[in-house]
Formats: sequence, structure tokens, C-alpha cells
Amino acid sequence: MGGMATVFRAMDTRHLQEVALKVLSPTISGDRRFVRRFRREAGMVARLDHPHIVPVIDYGEAGGYVYLVMPFVDGETLYERMRRGPIDGDDLIRWVVGVAEALEYAHRHGIIHRDVKPSNVLIDEQGEALLTDFGLARWIEGSNTLTGSMLMGTPAYVSPEQGRGEKLDPRSDQYSFAVILYELATGRLPFEAEAPMATVLMHIQEPVPRPRRFNPDLPPAVDTVLLKGLAKRRDDRFPSVLALSKAFTAAWAGKRVPGLRPPPEPASVPYEAPTEVDVRAARPRRRSSAVLAGALGAAALALVGFLGWSTLRPAGPASSSLPSPQPAAALPTSSAGVAAPTAPQPTVTMVPVTAADCPGLAILSFGVEGNKARWLLDNGSGKTLTLLGLDLEWPQANGEVEAIAFGGTVISEGTQFLEGVPRELESGRTAALEITFPWGASPADGSPPAEYSLRAIFDQDCVLEGSW
Repeated sequence: MGGMATVFRAMDTRHLQEVALKVLSPTISGDRRFVRRFRREAGMVARLDHPHIVPVIDYGEAGGYVYLVMPFVDGETLYERMRRGPIDGDDLIRWVVGVAEALEYAHRHGIIHRDVKPSNVLIDEQGEALLTDFGLARWIEGSNTLTGSMLMGTPAYVSPEQGRGEKLDPRSDQYSFAVILYELATGRLPFEAEAPMATVLMHIQEPVPRPRRFNPDLPPAVDTVLLKGLAKRRDDRFPSVLALSKAFTAAWAGKRVPGLRPPPEPASVPYEAPTEVDVRAARPRRRSSAVLAGALGAAALALVGFLGWSTLRPAGPASSSLPSPQPAAALPTSSAGVAAPTAPQPTVTMVPVTAADCPGLAILSFGVEGNKARWLLDNGSGKTLTLLGLDLEWPQANGEVEAIAFGGTVISEGTQFLEGVPRELESGRTAALEITFPWGASPADGSPPAEYSLRAIFDQDCVLEGSW
């Protein structure tokens, strides 16, 4: 739980055995409501008796500190083991089955883990997987001393419903477990972003990249099993963690999984080839717009002849149209104390935008949060592509462009690409294109949402464009 608890290696002098002593932060230990809840529910966790669960052998409060005592496990976490390299198939399946059985056992006893992740799975000296920290996220989440902006759970493994601050059930643990399976199968996480809340929003909104795109050697059924376990809607997942484990084990062995249907392929927006007309002159000037071109030489610019020096084309006098700066809106807090991610302007749910001339490249989604507009670009083309230029239009109320980031790296300040800053998108990678303005352009209640247009020009004749 990060800074919420500290683990000590200690000696139980009564029984002469080494133990792990987990001491919770004084910040939450001083919350009497939390202490009462801890005493009430820690006993439930202490009654969990399963060979793949690290047991709680004692718990209590002393000197203003709340603590848990568990057997000391001499080994490493699954996180540490995964970072050392590929895992043998037999070990992988044994650990998957062990963790799934532990979760299934806890769920039958009415306990949801809430923070299933590789660092909460211990691999002991005998090579067995043990799940730890049951209930800790729930106890900490219930503390009055925490702010509503704190999300209990790890963003990389959080379920969509947990990110929204909704009531959880065993299917939320199943989602987090499926993220671990995805990572084991592909060597990477399905969603990663620079900011924790951005990662949570990706789990809520973005389609899951197909695992076989990152590991083509996976049996096709593994692809289907993982996508079902990572379904956005709880009802679309497996009926239980154990069902997911059995399906994954069978698929991993190349066996047929009865009753498993592949998810539908995402529909595509037809691509219309650009005409010879200068797109800058053809578009209405209702909004501010800008064209950016990289300093890649005359040959590169010839590929996209309509690009030139970076220019701004406001719809009218800037001094008469820009609003006064508004403070950023705070994230509302759910009754459970988890930040419910939202934005001043709703995120647009959309069909991926693709291009016939560049198969595999797609804009997966678009959203606005405060003064930032964000597109998610996915490169499944099989080749590295370089962003050459952008033709961008946006609501004039946003003001001028302050900065543009691509894949977490700032590539422009204002409307001029920075020299020497890479703008490559490797094959198999997903990157966010984020535009920062001085102000948000939230419409008044009842009015239509603000409109944004983007034309992204890559090398190798790849062009994506759309309006939202």
C-alpha cells in the first residue's frame, strides 16, 4: 500500500519464529473510525485458511499503531520475478492456478482483495505462489483521514468500476487478475500513462490492445480469454476467477475452450483520401487552428505539401474572444472515498479512426479534461512511424496552444515542434497526443460540446484525421 504501511522482519519471542510485521501509518491509525473497522474486519481475514494465502496470525493496536502479523516468507514477489525475465510455462501455470484458487476461496467467504497485483503475490522457497494483503485496501479506503482524491488500489491493475468509485464485487478482483495474466503473457501492461489517473481513465475508456499483437506466439484462444477477463462491463467477464483460470490454462496449452467466443472486431471509420485543395482554406474559420511541421528537410515536407511554417489562424481578434482564466475543476468524490474520474467536458466515446493507406494505425479515442485535449493513437502497422505534422482546430475559448506532448514527451511549446525531440511511434505501442491550452472550453449546460479537429501526418504516407 505504498506509504500507508511499513513491513518489518521481526522475531516472535513467544513462538521463536520469524514473522513479517506490517505496521500501518500513524496517519490512519489515529482515525478511531478506522480502528473500529479494522478490529471488526481483521478477524475475518485472519480466519482465511488456504495454502495459497499468507495467513494473518495476529493483529491489534499498540502505542497508537495498528499492526498485522504474518509468517515471514523467504522468497520474492511475482513483480520481482517478472522483472528478471521470462517465466517458465510450468511455473507460470502453477502460479496462475494458485492465485486463482486463493481468490476463489476468499470470494466464497465474502472477502474481496481490492488490490490484486504482482507485488502482492509472494513466491516462496518451494516455488509456490502466495497471495497477501487481503482486505488492507478496504480498511485504508474507509479512513476519514484520507482525501477523496486518493484511489485505493494500484492504477495499472485497477478495474473500471473501481476507478469510477463504484461498489466492488469479486469480478473486480477478476479484472485485476486478468491484468496480471496479460502481463505474464505479453511482457507488458495493457494500459500505461504518465499520470496515475490517466491510467485509470484508460482502464475505464480505452479498448484493450490485443495480446497477440505483442506476443504473436500466443495461441489465439489466449487472446480471447484475456479480452473477456478484461471486459469493461462486469457482466461480460467470466462468472468467477476460477473459470477465468481454467479457461486461461486450457488456452495456454493450445486446447479448445468450450463456449468461448472471440470479441467482435472494432468497426472502422471509412477513410476519405485528401484532395488537392488546401485543407486550411477549405475549413470554416469558426475556431482557432494551427499547423505544425517538423524540421525534417525539404524532402519530408514535399510529402505533405500543404504544410509550411507554423502558423496560427484565429477565428477573430484574440483579445475579444478569450475568456478569463477559470480554476480547474476538482474531481468529485464518491461516498466510498474514491475519486470518481470525470471531466468538465464529457469524454467522447468513438469508433476508432483508421486510414486505408496505413492499415494498423488508428486513433482509438478522444477526450477533454479541463484545458487538455487528448487523443490516443495506436500503431499496429508493423513499422515505426514518425509524426511529421499536425493540422489542428479547436474552440477559440481555449486560447492559444501552450504545449503538445506525444507519448509523454513534450514535442512543442506553442505551435512549433522542438528540434531534436523524437516523435516516433514504434509498432505495437500506444501513445497519447495531448494538447494543453491556457483554459478549458467547457460549454454551458444544455449546449453542444466543443468541437475539435485533428489531422495527424506521419511518414510513409500515413494520415489520420477526424472531428469530435
